Amino acid sequence: MRRPPLDPELAAAVRSLLVEAWPEDPSTLLQGWRRLGKQVGLRVALAVAATRPEPTTDADQLALWWTEAWVLSPTDSVRLAAARHATTPGPRSLPRALAAMTARRTRWVEALGGVVTGQRLDALRPELLAWLDGADPMEARHAARTSLLAQTALRRATPAELRALDPLSHASWGDPLPRRAWVARERRLRAGPWPREALETWVLGPGLASCETYRMPWRDGTAWAVASVFTEPALRGHGFASRLLAALADTLEPRPEARALVLFSDVGTPLYERVGFVARPSVDRVWAAAPGDPDDGPWRRFTHDELPGVLTGVVRPVEAPSWPSALQLGWHLDRAHTRAEVARRPRRRPARCGAVVSDGVVTWVDEGDELLVTLFVAGSPEGALALVTAAARTAHATGRRCVRAWDTPAPWPSSVQATARTGAIPMVRPLRPGLGDWDWISRGLWV
Repeated sequence: MRRPPLDPELAAAVRSLLVEAWPEDPSTLLQGWRRLGKQVGLRVALAVAATRPEPTTDADQLALWWTEAWVLSPTDSVRLAAARHATTPGPRSLPRALAAMTARRTRWVEALGGVVTGQRLDALRPELLAWLDGADPMEARHAARTSLLAQTALRRATPAELRALDPLSHASWGDPLPRRAWVARERRLRAGPWPREALETWVLGPGLASCETYRMPWRDGTAWAVASVFTEPALRGHGFASRLLAALADTLEPRPEARALVLFSDVGTPLYERVGFVARPSVDRVWAAAPGDPDDGPWRRFTHDELPGVLTGVVRPVEAPSWPSALQLGWHLDRAHTRAEVARRPRRRPARCGAVVSDGVVTWVDEGDELLVTLFVAGSPEGALALVTAAARTAHATGRRCVRAWDTPAPWPSSVQATARTGAIPMVRPLRPGLGDWDWISRGLWV
């Protein structure tokens, strides 16, 4: 059975907005929708309804679209219907006005719900116009989905899309931070020195899937660490994440410096193996916190400000194709500190971020009840024991239960246990033949 067409009044208002007021850059209009927000949009619509029953300006049409078609709750619908009824001439009753508004909203939700969000409306303008011309809503929805799923070009995210992604991704990665704290943390981290230098955010089509890449050195070239691969729940099951990663490899591979894509999977390996990634060893080294003076030993602990100078004196292992920079290790520190600050859960932090001996170095960050090692290099058993002890005493002094490091080729003391790791599984997709093994993988490379 064909459903009734869209209400002519709302159709005329939205058509005017789409055809006459559509800016050259559609993202400008979409940003305006987001800036309104639910409460602001409702107040604007109520003010319009209190003075005249018909929208007469682009701002009025925007308010009408936002409130009636998208976000009104039943209570808000009653308030807006009452305001419009008070200024509408004729015998039209409030119940009829409310019923008409509810029907309009229901038809919009039925036709556009699930697959379409505000950030994608610019990609669906033809289908919306067809619907406004009288197409059946369910046919329009099918056309909208077909059009949306066919738009799979890879591109860099716009600033508006970046702002929209943070709230959307909270459900996947934000716990235990509240949503507002998660958004604040993500935006602060993107403003840091290393992301400003290395970060790019990529989007497939009109927001079908997204990811971040961080540029890192890889022997004589460049690797890109892939992070935050995300598809909204309503769009999952169509293979968009796989298409995104395949398109990313196709985009980066022609660059002369391209060597590899790497990532660290928390969802197993099959998804990424389908697009050419290969899993690498994932083993942790764990040892208990230990009492003692963290500065009493054959090592010297250092601060964040001293980190660049310390790293210049460390010999990079020949088997390490990629090596975290001081900026990247500093990003790990900023990430841990920002998480604690935005969550308003202050905890005693290590005053030093690592320790150095004559033939090695260890760096760490605090994460919950553990001290996480981001870099561990030791040229001798004695040096390894000294660095393990410095980390264990630092963990105890700051109330941590243990120290955890990713396994790298090093003369680990017998007291350090090796345990399999099920999360953050390193995977690599070569962009050049003859890439070689990737077995020296420091936690500092994780993104």
